[in-house]
Amino acid sequence: MRSHDVLPVERVSRVRSYNVLVPGETIELEPFARFASPGQLCNSSKSAVRALEVMELFCSTRRKLKACEIARAVNIGPSSADLLLKTLVDGGYLVFDQQTKYYWPSPRSAKLANVMNLLLPSDGLLDQIVKAARDDLQKTVNISASQGTFMQVMICRNRRAEGAAVTSGPDGYQRLEVGRRVPLFGSTSGAAWLSSQSHSVIMSCLGKCRRELGALARDPSQILASLERVREQGYAYGGISQRNNLWGVSMALPPSEQGLIHVISVSVPPAELERSRVEIVDYLQSAIAGLATRQEASDPRLLTRTE
Repeated sequence: MRSHDVLPVERVSRVRSYNVLVPGETIELEPFARFASPGQLCNSSKSAVRALEVMELFCSTRRKLKACEIARAVNIGPSSADLLLKTLVDGGYLVFDQQTKYYWPSPRSAKLANVMNLLLPSDGLLDQIVKAARDDLQKTVNISASQGTFMQVMICRNRRAEGAAVTSGPDGYQRLEVGRRVPLFGSTSGAAWLSSQSHSVIMSCLGKCRRELGALARDPSQILASLERVREQGYAYGGISQRNNLWGVSMALPPSEQGLIHVISVSVPPAELERSRVEIVDYLQSAIAGLATRQEASDPRLLTRTE
C-alpha cells in the first residue's frame, strides 16, 4: 500500500450496508469505502467555498447583513470574515454601507443570479420540497447527486429536536451536512441513483468502485439484482454507516433541465424504518409527482415556444 493510501485511525472501522447491496443482509464494504465531510479533500480552496456560502447566505436571509452576522452564520472568525468581505467588495460582488456597516449583494451579483435562474429554473424548488418534507414528516431530509464514485449531499434540513445542539445557518439550513460524501454502492441514495441509470453506466460505476466493493465487483450479479428490485419498487431503503445507526428511504427525482438526476432521501432510525416506510414512500411519491408538474411549468423552453 502506498503511503497516501493509508487510512487515518478514525476511518479504520469499515462501512456496513444493510438491505441495499443484498436484500435483508448487512454487507461490510472494503476499507476504501468511507464517508467524507467537506474540507477533507486535499488541496481544496476553503476561501472559494466561503465566498459562495456568503452569497448563499444573502439568498437565504433576503436582507442586508453585518459582518458579525455573516461570520457567525458561515462559522468563521472575525478577521477571516473581514478579509473575505473586503475581497468580495473589492471584486464588486458586495456593496458596503459605511454609515450602517451593512453588506448587500451588488448588481454584479444580481446579474449572476439571473443567469443561474435561467440555467437552473427548477432547482430552487428542491429546497422548498426538502423543507416541506422535513416539516411534514419530522425527519431529516436531503437532496444528493452522483459525483462519480460517491453520492454527495447538496441540500439538507435536519429534523428539528428540542434541546438538540445543531450548528445551522439561517432558517435551519444545515451547513455541516451539505457536502458530505457517502459511497455510491451500499447507500440508499446511491442505489436510487443507479437504478435510474442504464446497464452500461452501472457497469462503468462498478469498475470505478471495485476497490470499495472487493469480491462483489468481480461477481456483480447480486448488486444488479438488487438494483432491479429498487427500480421495480421505485425506491431504495436500508442503511449505511459505521454503526448501522441511521437508515432511510431514497428516491430518484425526475431529470433536471440539464438531464441530471438527483436523489431525495429521508433519514430514519432503524427502529422507525419499517413502521414509517409506507408513509414516507407515499409522501415522496406525491412530492415527486408535484415536482414534475412544477418543473414542466418552469421550463424556459416552454416560454420560448409560447412567445
